[in-house]
Amino acid sequence: MRLLRSSLAETATTEFSWTKALLGCAKKIPVNSVEQTKLDLLADPSLTADTDERDKFTAAGHRLARLMAPGGDKPEDTVPDGVHHFSVKEFPGYFHDDDIPFWLQPDVHVQRHHLSGLCYMHAPAVAQYYNIWFHALRNNNTNTKHSMLDLAKYIRNHFSPAQLSRHIFDNDGDDSRLFLDAILQPGSFTIASGLAEIGDNLHRYGPGLVSLFKVYNDFHDNHSQHHHAGTPRGKEVGHHAMVVLAVRQDPEGKRHFLLQNWWGQKQFVEVDEEYMKRCGATVYFIETPQTGIPEQLPTNTGHFFETEATDKPERVCGECPPCLPPSPAL
Repeated sequence: MRLLRSSLAETATTEFSWTKALLGCAKKIPVNSVEQTKLDLLADPSLTADTDERDKFTAAGHRLARLMAPGGDKPEDTVPDGVHHFSVKEFPGYFHDDDIPFWLQPDVHVQRHHLSGLCYMHAPAVAQYYNIWFHALRNNNTNTKHSMLDLAKYIRNHFSPAQLSRHIFDNDGDDSRLFLDAILQPGSFTIASGLAEIGDNLHRYGPGLVSLFKVYNDFHDNHSQHHHAGTPRGKEVGHHAMVVLAVRQDPEGKRHFLLQNWWGQKQFVEVDEEYMKRCGATVYFIETPQTGIPEQLPTNTGHFFETEATDKPERVCGECPPCLPPSPAL
């Protein structure tokens, strides 16, 4: 953090260069009085007596320091001990031990945890990765080790100055579908799916992006609860993005959805159809087969990413509603 403060002190003059001084590219943000105050507090959060402001800029300093760190995402080949993982015992009725789909097989399956990037980035990156595998296996290409988008490098090298400012200072979210569009192969298409079509679309396209899922207290506050049904309880606390992996039907005919999440103790969640409907999410599938991540985007390989975040506090990420007309009801 001392190096960070020194860098900020040297660059917080007439303009702030994210890349030459801090992030290694050529984007610049003009510094007005508001931006100058932000930079001063980023360099030294103790300048404010407001506890909330001090905490906010301390966290912003950690985000910036993370982006300044060498390399990108921190991958591991296995999921660390203490991190929630999928098991047939916890989520019965979706698969049998001899019938686990490829995206939950040990050599393909990936998990992510919050640190650099928010849910609106994690979910599209995982959906893209699974789609690449889905079509590779359909074409009997089992010898390739496919990569995942490196979010830390993507933020550092491909965010606009305004996006960097929002990410570092405000930790703001964005629209996961638009992020997905930005990282797919050029000319790719996604389709919105109703709840009734999710099962068929999973077989057709692989796992899908769950966008703008409304998070309520019952989902957010208890990370050891991995099953939710009926009407959400409590207040709405934000929007979230996840990935839908599977659908099952119980003996009473009710449908349930298995979702992949990005919180250390809540990496997988089951919600029933009523809960999913009331949370108002839109599910998108990648219609255009993906053969790989676009060449200009940074990648990494592994099965668990950002392991240094496993001991950090959990929080719901803010996926911003898109500036688009409301989606049709699912």
